[in-house]
Amino acid sequence: MKLRKLGAIAAAAALSVSALAACSGPDKGGANNSGSGSDKSASKQASGERISVADFDKLVASGPVADDAEIQKSPWAKAIKEKGKLAYGGVGTSPIFALTDVTSNRVTGFDAGIADLLAHYILGGSEADMAKHSSMTVMTPDTREPRLIDGSVDTVIATYSVTPERLEKVNFAGPYYSSGISVLVKDDNNDVKSIDDLKGKKIAVQSGSTALKVVEAKIPDAKQTLFENSEACVTAVKQGQVDAYVQDEAMLLSTVAKSDGNIKVVGKPITQDPYGIGLPKEHKDAVEFVNGFLKKIEEDGTWKKLWDKTVGPFSTTDAPKPPTIGDFGEAAQKK
Repeated sequence: MKLRKLGAIAAAAALSVSALAACSGPDKGGANNSGSGSDKSASKQASGERISVADFDKLVASGPVADDAEIQKSPWAKAIKEKGKLAYGGVGTSPIFALTDVTSNRVTGFDAGIADLLAHYILGGSEADMAKHSSMTVMTPDTREPRLIDGSVDTVIATYSVTPERLEKVNFAGPYYSSGISVLVKDDNNDVKSIDDLKGKKIAVQSGSTALKVVEAKIPDAKQTLFENSEACVTAVKQGQVDAYVQDEAMLLSTVAKSDGNIKVVGKPITQDPYGIGLPKEHKDAVEFVNGFLKKIEEDGTWKKLWDKTVGPFSTTDAPKPPTIGDFGEAAQKK
């Protein structure tokens, strides 16, 4: 199974720290399992092909549109419709979640798709309107809450993990996606299909990563090798120094998307890191409105179509079931 190289796109965009900052938030441990470590489901071929801008706009334009009554019930949505554009905070350098096309300046990816589908839900329009119905401001972990609070953006959709500290400052709709600790191996490794297959194996773990505690809890007999950064962990896998690299799935998939096709992510995440849609605290109506939007794109299959076209090409598993709306698990509970 070989991934076709992303070529110029991948070379032009290094994975931004802000895109992955959610994955390195407060330690969530290994207690919240979103998938079974013993999952042995057959893997699929990963194509490694990113969605084109034209196909992305076509997908967004096929999404549902809210009726006027629903818009009128939400002052937040009504204000966006009146100004004719959704301003959102995101990232533009993640091949999986949000990557800016250098030719059209359009941002495509799973997060960008959720943002544009939300804009389309509020504003409607045809394929030709998609580019003008949303605008993205690049966020960093330090600017997300301040920009929501001061009204610079209407929402933040940027692999945004929900934590008790963040809930004190902003509201969250969703979750709309769930990541978690997963496993990366060489593309020709067919022996490791889940974390359960790593017993007694050599494993790369990034120093200081939350994955370290998960490895210690789930596979204490694994032979750990600590590396200072993710790049060193990936190199160790490619060179056969270790059998696998254990890290957050979103980070691993983005690594695969930038690779030359000799690595893959296997199995389902064994922990739960739900991503929420950040919203201003004063607009409680926005949470109900956005949750209603998420429910509709899940029920009509749009969520799965977006996953298949953005995350799916770099994954060896089929589309997961969307996370339960309103359930952020222990991630949102105060200790």
